[in-house]
Amino acid sequence: MSETTAEVFPKNGEAQATTTATQQLAPMAPKTVLPFEPTNLDECWRVSAQLAKSKLLPVALQGKPEDVMVILMTGHELGLSPMQSIRGCYVIQGRAVTAADLAAALVMRSPACEYLTLVESTATKAVYETKRKGSPRPVQMTWTIEQARAAGLHTKDNWKNYPAAMLRARCVFDIGRAVYPDVLHGVYGEDEASSLEQARDITPEPKAPPTPPKNGASTPEKPQGEAAPPEKPQAEAAPAASEPEPIREYKEPDDAPTEAEQLEQALADAQRDTIGTVRKDLLRARDAGTVTAEEYKALQEKYEAAKKRTEA
Repeated sequence: MSETTAEVFPKNGEAQATTTATQQLAPMAPKTVLPFEPTNLDECWRVSAQLAKSKLLPVALQGKPEDVMVILMTGHELGLSPMQSIRGCYVIQGRAVTAADLAAALVMRSPACEYLTLVESTATKAVYETKRKGSPRPVQMTWTIEQARAAGLHTKDNWKNYPAAMLRARCVFDIGRAVYPDVLHGVYGEDEASSLEQARDITPEPKAPPTPPKNGASTPEKPQGEAAPPEKPQAEAAPAASEPEPIREYKEPDDAPTEAEQLEQALADAQRDTIGTVRKDLLRARDAGTVTAEEYKALQEKYEAAKKRTEA
Protein backbone atom coordinates (compact mmCIF):
# COMPACT_ATOMS: atom_id res chain seq x y z
CA MET A 1 0.00 0.00 0.00
CA SER A 2 1.19 3.48 -0.84
CA GLU A 3 0.25 6.74 0.82
CA THR A 4 -1.03 9.52 -1.44
CA THR A 5 -2.10 13.07 -0.72
CA ALA A 6 -5.81 13.47 -1.53
CA GLU A 7 -7.96 16.60 -1.59
CA VAL A 8 -11.01 16.23 0.65
CA PHE A 9 -14.13 18.07 -0.48
CA PRO A 10 -15.80 20.32 2.15
CA LYS A 11 -18.77 18.98 4.13
CA ASN A 12 -21.43 21.18 5.78
CA GLY A 13 -19.56 24.39 5.02
CA GLU A 14 -16.29 23.27 6.58
CA ALA A 15 -13.12 24.75 5.16
CA GLN A 16 -11.37 22.80 2.45
CA ALA A 17 -8.31 20.95 3.73
CA THR A 18 -5.58 18.70 2.44
CA THR A 19 -4.92 15.45 4.26
CA THR A 20 -3.06 12.21 3.78
CA ALA A 21 -5.14 9.09 3.14
CA THR A 22 -4.29 5.51 2.36
CA GLN A 23 -5.88 4.10 -0.81
CA GLN A 24 -6.71 0.42 -0.45
CA LEU A 25 -9.26 -2.16 -1.54
CA ALA A 26 -12.60 -1.89 0.19
CA PRO A 27 -13.16 -4.53 2.90
CA MET A 28 -16.55 -6.17 3.07
CA ALA A 29 -19.00 -4.37 5.31
CA PRO A 30 -19.47 -6.13 8.68
CA LYS A 31 -22.80 -7.86 9.09
CA THR A 32 -24.61 -9.66 11.86
CA VAL A 33 -24.75 -13.45 11.55
CA LEU A 34 -28.33 -14.52 12.17
CA PRO A 35 -29.06 -17.91 13.74
CA PHE A 36 -30.50 -19.36 10.53
CA GLU A 37 -27.74 -18.01 8.28
CA PRO A 38 -25.51 -20.84 6.97
CA THR A 39 -21.86 -20.75 7.96
CA ASN A 40 -20.59 -23.72 5.94
CA LEU A 41 -21.44 -25.76 2.85
CA ASP A 42 -23.57 -28.36 4.66
CA GLU A 43 -25.68 -25.71 6.36
CA CYS A 44 -26.05 -23.86 3.05
CA TRP A 45 -27.39 -27.03 1.42
CA ARG A 46 -29.91 -27.66 4.22
CA VAL A 47 -31.17 -24.07 4.02
CA SER A 48 -31.42 -24.31 0.22
CA ALA A 49 -33.34 -27.59 0.40
CA GLN A 50 -35.86 -26.11 2.83
CA LEU A 51 -36.30 -22.86 0.90
CA ALA A 52 -36.82 -24.73 -2.39
CA LYS A 53 -39.96 -26.33 -0.91
CA SER A 54 -41.63 -22.95 -0.40
CA LYS A 55 -44.27 -21.73 -2.84
CA LEU A 56 -43.36 -18.13 -1.94
CA LEU A 57 -40.06 -18.33 -3.77
CA PRO A 58 -39.80 -17.20 -7.40
CA VAL A 59 -41.19 -19.85 -9.71
CA ALA A 60 -37.78 -20.38 -11.30
CA LEU A 61 -36.38 -21.51 -7.91
CA GLN A 62 -39.23 -23.64 -6.58
CA GLY A 63 -38.25 -27.29 -6.24
CA LYS A 64 -34.64 -26.58 -7.31
CA PRO A 65 -32.39 -26.62 -4.21
CA GLU A 66 -29.23 -26.63 -6.37
CA ASP A 67 -30.23 -23.33 -7.99
CA VAL A 68 -31.19 -21.87 -4.62
CA MET A 69 -27.78 -22.84 -3.26
CA VAL A 70 -26.02 -21.05 -6.15
CA ILE A 71 -28.05 -17.90 -5.41
CA LEU A 72 -27.20 -18.05 -1.70
CA MET A 73 -23.49 -18.55 -2.37
CA THR A 74 -23.44 -15.72 -4.90
CA GLY A 75 -25.21 -13.40 -2.50
CA HIS A 76 -22.89 -14.44 0.34
CA GLU A 77 -19.89 -13.26 -1.71
CA LEU A 78 -21.60 -9.88 -2.05
CA GLY A 79 -22.30 -9.70 1.69
CA LEU A 80 -26.03 -10.44 1.42
CA SER A 81 -28.17 -12.51 3.76
CA PRO A 82 -30.05 -15.55 2.36
CA MET A 83 -33.35 -13.71 1.88
CA GLN A 84 -31.62 -10.63 0.46
CA SER A 85 -29.98 -12.94 -2.05
CA ILE A 86 -33.34 -14.51 -2.97
CA ARG A 87 -35.00 -11.11 -3.40
CA GLY A 88 -32.33 -9.21 -5.26
CA CYS A 89 -29.84 -11.60 -6.85
CA TYR A 90 -29.93 -14.24 -9.53
CA VAL A 91 -27.43 -15.79 -11.94
CA ILE A 92 -27.33 -15.71 -15.75
CA GLN A 93 -24.54 -17.63 -17.52
CA GLY A 94 -22.45 -17.62 -14.35
CA ARG A 95 -22.82 -13.86 -13.78
CA ALA A 96 -24.41 -12.31 -10.72
CA VAL A 97 -27.36 -10.16 -11.78
CA THR A 98 -28.92 -7.65 -9.39
CA ALA A 99 -31.28 -4.71 -9.45
CA ALA A 100 -29.78 -1.24 -9.82
CA ASP A 101 -30.81 -0.15 -6.32
CA LEU A 102 -29.08 -3.20 -4.80
CA ALA A 103 -25.90 -2.41 -6.74
CA ALA A 104 -26.02 1.16 -5.44
CA ALA A 105 -26.55 -0.15 -1.90
CA LEU A 106 -23.52 -2.45 -2.18
CA VAL A 107 -21.38 0.50 -3.24
CA MET A 108 -22.70 2.96 -0.65
CA ARG A 109 -22.27 0.60 2.30
CA SER A 110 -18.69 -0.20 1.29
CA PRO A 111 -16.07 1.49 3.53
CA ALA A 112 -14.27 2.58 0.35
CA CYS A 113 -17.17 4.77 -0.79
CA GLU A 114 -17.13 8.34 0.46
CA TYR A 115 -20.34 9.17 -1.36
CA LEU A 116 -22.47 8.15 -4.38
CA THR A 117 -25.06 10.68 -5.51
CA LEU A 118 -27.49 11.13 -8.38
CA VAL A 119 -26.73 14.46 -10.05
CA GLU A 120 -29.36 14.47 -12.82
CA SER A 121 -32.11 12.15 -14.02
CA THR A 122 -34.38 12.80 -17.02
CA ALA A 123 -35.88 10.79 -19.83
CA THR A 124 -32.84 11.63 -21.96
CA LYS A 125 -29.93 11.67 -19.50
CA ALA A 126 -28.75 10.24 -16.16
CA VAL A 127 -25.68 11.54 -14.28
CA TYR A 128 -24.07 9.95 -11.19
CA GLU A 129 -21.10 11.17 -9.20
CA THR A 130 -19.02 9.28 -6.63
CA LYS A 131 -15.78 9.63 -4.73
CA ARG A 132 -13.69 6.79 -3.45
CA LYS A 133 -11.77 7.29 -0.25
CA GLY A 134 -8.15 7.99 -1.00
CA SER A 135 -8.86 9.16 -4.56
CA PRO A 136 -7.71 12.69 -5.46
CA ARG A 137 -10.99 13.73 -7.09
CA PRO A 138 -14.56 12.50 -7.65
CA VAL A 139 -15.72 10.67 -10.75
CA GLN A 140 -18.82 11.65 -12.72
CA MET A 141 -20.44 9.44 -15.35
CA THR A 142 -23.32 10.05 -17.77
CA TRP A 143 -25.66 7.81 -19.75
CA THR A 144 -27.82 9.38 -22.48
CA ILE A 145 -30.65 8.20 -24.67
CA GLU A 146 -28.33 8.63 -27.66
CA GLN A 147 -26.06 5.98 -26.18
CA ALA A 148 -29.06 3.69 -25.76
CA ARG A 149 -30.03 4.19 -29.41
CA ALA A 150 -26.46 3.47 -30.53
CA ALA A 151 -26.52 0.22 -28.51
CA GLY A 152 -29.92 -0.75 -29.94
CA LEU A 153 -31.63 -0.63 -26.52
CA HIS A 154 -34.28 2.01 -27.24
CA THR A 155 -36.58 -0.49 -29.00
CA LYS A 156 -37.06 -2.65 -25.88
CA ASP A 157 -40.28 -2.25 -23.91
CA ASN A 158 -38.59 -1.19 -20.66
CA TRP A 159 -36.67 1.54 -22.48
CA LYS A 160 -39.82 2.77 -24.20
CA ASN A 161 -41.91 2.81 -21.02
CA TYR A 162 -39.30 3.77 -18.37
CA PRO A 163 -36.40 5.57 -20.10
CA ALA A 164 -35.33 7.56 -17.01
CA ALA A 165 -35.13 4.46 -14.78
CA MET A 166 -33.25 2.46 -17.40
CA LEU A 167 -30.72 5.29 -17.89
CA ARG A 168 -30.13 5.49 -14.13
CA ALA A 169 -29.63 1.71 -13.94
CA ARG A 170 -27.06 1.68 -16.73
CA CYS A 171 -25.24 4.66 -15.27
CA VAL A 172 -25.02 3.32 -11.69
CA PHE A 173 -23.64 -0.05 -12.87
CA ASP A 174 -21.06 1.62 -15.10
CA ILE A 175 -19.79 4.03 -12.47
CA GLY A 176 -19.88 1.32 -9.78
CA ARG A 177 -17.73 -1.14 -11.74
CA ALA A 178 -15.38 1.65 -12.92
CA VAL A 179 -14.66 3.10 -9.46
CA TYR A 180 -15.37 0.07 -7.19
CA PRO A 181 -14.37 -3.06 -9.15
CA ASP A 182 -13.60 -4.83 -5.85
CA VAL A 183 -17.26 -4.39 -4.84
CA LEU A 184 -19.13 -4.98 -8.12
CA HIS A 185 -16.75 -7.33 -9.89
CA GLY A 186 -18.82 -9.60 -12.14
CA VAL A 187 -22.11 -7.95 -11.10
CA TYR A 188 -24.42 -6.85 -13.91
CA GLY A 189 -27.89 -5.47 -14.37
CA GLU A 190 -30.61 -7.55 -16.00
CA ASP A 191 -30.52 -5.43 -19.16
CA GLU A 192 -26.73 -5.80 -19.40
CA ALA A 193 -26.79 -9.54 -18.76
CA SER A 194 -29.35 -10.19 -21.52
CA SER A 195 -27.19 -8.24 -24.00
CA LEU A 196 -24.07 -10.20 -23.03
CA GLU A 197 -25.94 -13.50 -23.25
CA GLN A 198 -27.08 -12.74 -26.81
CA ALA A 199 -23.61 -11.57 -27.84
CA ARG A 200 -21.94 -14.76 -26.54
CA ASP A 201 -24.53 -17.29 -27.70
CA ILE A 202 -22.32 -19.53 -29.85
CA THR A 203 -24.24 -22.75 -29.31
CA PRO A 204 -23.93 -24.77 -32.54
CA GLU A 205 -27.07 -25.97 -34.20
CA PRO A 206 -27.83 -29.62 -33.37
CA LYS A 207 -26.95 -32.05 -36.12
CA ALA A 208 -29.56 -34.46 -37.38
CA PRO A 209 -28.78 -38.08 -36.38
CA PRO A 210 -27.68 -40.34 -39.24
CA THR A 211 -30.42 -42.40 -40.81
CA PRO A 212 -29.95 -46.09 -39.90
CA PRO A 213 -29.83 -48.62 -42.77
CA LYS A 214 -33.02 -50.43 -43.64
CA ASN A 215 -31.71 -53.83 -42.59
CA GLY A 216 -31.03 -52.52 -39.07
CA ALA A 217 -27.25 -53.03 -39.24
CA SER A 218 -25.12 -50.28 -37.78
CA THR A 219 -23.14 -48.20 -40.24
CA PRO A 220 -19.77 -46.75 -39.13
CA GLU A 221 -19.64 -42.98 -39.31
CA LYS A 222 -17.34 -41.47 -41.89
CA PRO A 223 -14.60 -39.18 -40.50
CA GLN A 224 -15.23 -35.52 -41.11
CA GLY A 225 -13.39 -33.95 -44.01
CA GLU A 226 -12.98 -37.25 -45.89
CA ALA A 227 -14.48 -37.23 -49.33
CA ALA A 228 -16.95 -39.95 -50.13
CA PRO A 229 -15.57 -42.54 -52.56
CA PRO A 230 -17.02 -42.32 -56.07
CA GLU A 231 -19.82 -44.66 -56.78
CA LYS A 232 -18.94 -47.60 -58.99
CA PRO A 233 -20.74 -47.50 -62.32
CA GLN A 234 -23.23 -50.26 -62.73
CA ALA A 235 -22.23 -52.90 -65.24
CA GLU A 236 -24.18 -52.69 -68.46
CA ALA A 237 -26.45 -55.59 -69.15
CA ALA A 238 -25.05 -57.94 -71.80
CA PRO A 239 -27.16 -58.03 -74.97
CA ALA A 240 -29.18 -61.13 -75.54
CA ALA A 241 -27.29 -63.77 -77.51
CA SER A 242 -28.47 -64.02 -81.10
CA GLU A 243 -28.10 -66.93 -83.49
CA PRO A 244 -25.12 -66.54 -85.88
CA GLU A 245 -26.00 -65.72 -89.44
CA PRO A 246 -25.34 -68.57 -91.90
CA ILE A 247 -22.21 -68.23 -94.04
CA ARG A 248 -23.22 -67.52 -97.58
CA GLU A 249 -21.17 -68.87 -100.52
CA TYR A 250 -19.49 -66.09 -102.47
CA LYS A 251 -20.56 -65.92 -106.09
CA GLU A 252 -18.71 -63.89 -108.65
CA PRO A 253 -21.08 -61.35 -110.20
CA ASP A 254 -21.99 -61.99 -113.81
CA ASP A 255 -20.60 -58.67 -115.02
CA ALA A 256 -17.31 -58.96 -113.09
CA PRO A 257 -14.28 -58.49 -115.39
CA THR A 258 -12.03 -61.45 -116.02
CA GLU A 259 -8.42 -61.35 -114.95
CA ALA A 260 -7.39 -60.76 -118.57
CA GLU A 261 -9.64 -57.71 -118.66
CA GLN A 262 -8.18 -56.53 -115.38
CA LEU A 263 -4.64 -56.87 -116.72
CA GLU A 264 -5.62 -55.04 -119.87
CA GLN A 265 -6.96 -52.21 -117.78
CA ALA A 266 -3.71 -52.15 -115.81
CA LEU A 267 -1.79 -51.82 -119.04
CA ALA A 268 -4.03 -48.97 -120.09
CA ASP A 269 -3.17 -47.22 -116.87
CA ALA A 270 0.56 -47.84 -117.23
CA GLN A 271 1.18 -44.10 -117.16
CA ARG A 272 0.19 -44.13 -113.45
CA ASP A 273 1.48 -47.53 -112.39
CA THR A 274 5.03 -48.69 -112.49
CA ILE A 275 6.03 -51.04 -115.34
CA GLY A 276 7.53 -53.47 -112.83
CA THR A 277 4.22 -54.02 -111.09
CA VAL A 278 2.40 -54.64 -114.40
CA ARG A 279 5.16 -57.05 -115.45
CA LYS A 280 4.81 -59.10 -112.27
CA ASP A 281 1.06 -59.36 -112.67
CA LEU A 282 1.46 -60.45 -116.29
CA LEU A 283 3.91 -63.23 -115.38
CA ARG A 284 1.74 -64.36 -112.48
CA ALA A 285 -1.26 -64.69 -114.80
CA ARG A 286 0.81 -66.72 -117.27
CA ASP A 287 2.19 -69.07 -114.62
CA ALA A 288 -1.20 -69.53 -113.03
CA GLY A 289 -2.73 -70.41 -116.37
CA THR A 290 -5.58 -67.98 -115.89
CA VAL A 291 -5.09 -66.56 -119.41
CA THR A 292 -4.88 -68.37 -122.74
CA ALA A 293 -1.81 -68.31 -124.95
CA GLU A 294 -3.50 -65.95 -127.41
CA GLU A 295 -4.52 -63.59 -124.58
CA TYR A 296 -1.05 -63.68 -123.10
CA LYS A 297 0.54 -62.90 -126.46
CA ALA A 298 -1.79 -59.94 -126.99
CA LEU A 299 -1.13 -58.66 -123.48
CA GLN A 300 2.60 -59.08 -123.98
CA GLU A 301 2.46 -56.90 -127.07
CA LYS A 302 0.48 -54.22 -125.24
CA TYR A 303 2.97 -54.40 -122.37
CA GLU A 304 5.89 -53.83 -124.66
CA ALA A 305 4.13 -50.88 -126.31
CA ALA A 306 3.33 -49.35 -122.89
CA LYS A 307 6.93 -49.84 -121.82
CA LYS A 308 8.18 -48.00 -124.86
CA ARG A 309 5.81 -45.09 -124.20
CA THR A 310 6.95 -44.93 -120.63
CA GLU A 311 10.62 -44.98 -121.54
CA ALA A 312 10.06 -42.30 -124.18
